[in-house]
Amino acid sequence: MSTRIRHVTKVGKGSYVTSSWNIKDYAIASFIYYITIFPIYLILKYCLYVPIKWGINKIINLKKEK
Repeated sequence: MSTRIRHVTKVGKGSYVTSSWNIKDYAIASFIYYITIFPIYLILKYCLYVPIKWGINKIINLKKEK
């Protein structure tokens, strides 16, 4: 019997979903996530979201000062 990782995720009010992974499968899935999806997330966050949020906050602060 191999070692497993168990996740419990809350879906709604009183609803939970459980999943169970082999260590090998979990490591492979995590590795693929961190080399494919996570860099895209960081690029989108720091090249689009953060500058836009900064600009909107600057505009709001300028309007509050007037």
